[in-house]
Amino acid sequence: GSHTVTTAADGVFAARPGPDTVGDGPFELRVDAPGFAAATSGPHALGTGDVRVVLRREPELVVRVRDAATGRPVTRFGVALTRGRLGGVHAGPLEHRQPGAARPDGIARIPTVAQGDWLVHVDPGEGKHAASPLVPVTITAETTTHEVLVELSQRTDRRLRVRGSARP
Repeated sequence: GSHTVTTAADGVFAARPGPDTVGDGPFELRVDAPGFAAATSGPHALGTGDVRVVLRREPELVVRVRDAATGRPVTRFGVALTRGRLGGVHAGPLEHRQPGAARPDGIARIPTVAQGDWLVHVDPGEGKHAASPLVPVTITAETTTHEVLVELSQRTDRRLRVRGSARP
């Protein structure tokens, strides 16, 4: 069975046998907190003291969006990620969606992005910029903040005239 405990403000905790505890162990601890990668520690015998578990902050992705022609920040856009790489198959769903919003500095911050290969898609919505192509980024554990620059081109309007054919 499992048992959940909460730490004090300084991180100190005490795990006591719960109703599902069987025997004297050994026991393994699984520790998690929002914004951090889960960690395990153990095995520990019942009554072990001074257990120290260090959590690593989950990587954050910073998406900078600029106008490709001027280099100025694009101040309104939405962003989404999908797992995969360019040239590879990526059939996964969009994750980490952030809807279109005002971003005066042209930056979106996406917290707790899992390690691996991702494709970034930026959609400025209606306006003078076109949506971005997929931009690859690799998230690693060695760096807590990853950054990707996405340059948006001006939207171009094209008209297509289709002539019908007379078929009997």
